[in-house]
Amino acid sequence: ILIQTQRPTILSTPTPSTLPSSEYLAHLQHPGRYICESRLKDFLNKTSFSNDDSRLLIKVILWLENTQTGEKNEIIVGKKEENSWHHISAISHLFEQNCKNCFYTQAFRKAESIPLVVIHPHLLVENIVRKGKFLPTKKHLAIDSIETFEQIAAKTLTQWFSLNNLLAETSALENDEVNAAFEIFFGLMGIF
Repeated sequence: ILIQTQRPTILSTPTPSTLPSSEYLAHLQHPGRYICESRLKDFLNKTSFSNDDSRLLIKVILWLENTQTGEKNEIIVGKKEENSWHHISAISHLFEQNCKNCFYTQAFRKAESIPLVVIHPHLLVENIVRKGKFLPTKKHLAIDSIETFEQIAAKTLTQWFSLNNLLAETSALENDEVNAAFEIFFGLMGIF
């Protein structure tokens, strides 16, 4: 139950993700949870593909014919395919301008026009880190999986170093020169 007030209200329920979208309720996920068709087109222009790339691309091409939302939870992405997913997801919207007709941009626009938005704590924390870039201005938010908020906030807001995480983040930028520089640097240090 929501009570109208003049202050923003955060509502937490055990399973708001099970609430269907309607004219009053929208679901908005982290940009990395949506496919970006322009990034997919760029990815398809690669000269070669790994087995993981190929496996994911087959799934994605078949899935794109039927998806209405472009949300990752509609498709099974294996652990070995996660790096390939980063190359075709809207994760780049963390660093760049949004695409005009990307699934994430469409979901964001819809969320702007709906009174109540269901979000995951990861999106809320990322919105704080990125200074308000990922959530439309709303009086009310419903947070899904609120029990994970503390863990997600600690992981996102804490500085920690892992070579694998760093390489995954730099490869998501798709800058071969930066990736090569990191590989050389870590190679010289004897880490890679």
